[in-house]
Amino acid sequence: MSRLSSKFYKLNIQKVKSEQESSGANQLFNCIKSIESSAGKISSWSLSVLGGSILTLLSDKYLHPENIELRLPYILFFIGWVFLAISLYNSKEILGRSIAAELYKVDKDNLKPIFRKCNKLYKNQLMFFNLSLLAFGIWLVIYLSWWIFGDCILAILIKNWYEL
Repeated sequence: MSRLSSKFYKLNIQKVKSEQESSGANQLFNCIKSIESSAGKISSWSLSVLGGSILTLLSDKYLHPENIELRLPYILFFIGWVFLAISLYNSKEILGRSIAAELYKVDKDNLKPIFRKCNKLYKNQLMFFNLSLLAFGIWLVIYLSWWIFGDCILAILIKNWYEL
């Protein structure tokens, strides 16, 4: 009888242990899904910024500088677009990892590297999205400076910049 109860006790311990592992796997899986959801939101923002920046360039409703030196800050648009493209690429990679996580929903050992990779990709996505906003923000400050102070102030700033 004690031998039977001993086997029963071992079975219960193994069952509890697998439920704990399953719980850990569920937590990782839920974290991966949360990262995927957040990455999708940042992708939407990225596409909105991309569309807005393209409309800004195509619009003829605002003042354009005539001096070629004053048009140099428009290179920041290209830099911002590159950063947005990298951010969108990271989002696509997160989506692929999230789909892979579906296959290993209950396997904690396989979910760990997927989670680490998703976390790294999400960090990169945020960084490049923020860098794109910085590039567009710098352009906006330069444009507003030109618009408010005129060509002469900005030309002096650009000339001093080249001398550095």
